[in-house]
Amino acid sequence: MPQKRNAKLCGEIVTIGAQARSLVPLALEAVIHSHEVDGARSAIMDEAVEQALILAADALIRLRDVLGGLQVFSDRMRRNLDMTGGLIMAEAIATELAASIGRAAAEAAVARACDRSLAEGVPLATVLRNDPELRPNFTDVQIDRLTNPASYLGCAGAFVDRIVARVAALS
Repeated sequence: MPQKRNAKLCGEIVTIGAQARSLVPLALEAVIHSHEVDGARSAIMDEAVEQALILAADALIRLRDVLGGLQVFSDRMRRNLDMTGGLIMAEAIATELAASIGRAAAEAAVARACDRSLAEGVPLATVLRNDPELRPNFTDVQIDRLTNPASYLGCAGAFVDRIVARVAALS
């Protein structure tokens, strides 16, 4: 499709991943009788590892090309997130609510709130503020935080820090 960028390269990376995974049975064949340690088993494993390394290098080269031209349009990303009216944050809301009413009850209550949000065409934050069952569980500050995707990054920061530290250690 003309509007897509790097679609071919990304498709090729997915294909390379499938090819790499297809080497698993070959590698397993080599370890079935590892106690025998004959030349055939070593050759099979050497072939599997060699092919996997070639495929990994190929995928990384293509990934470098994809990421090298990556353009991030944060305003568009935010608009896309906001299109859900906060529904994308249902998990965060249910998780917070579960601490006070239990997981099953929280999931059911948030599901009902999401249904109301969709039916009424209003943001989920509005439903939370106006729902007599849910409102006592949240302050306005909590609702704002819980319905803001930027506040729900989970462990992403820790993952990024870990990768940055690994890359720095290689330099």
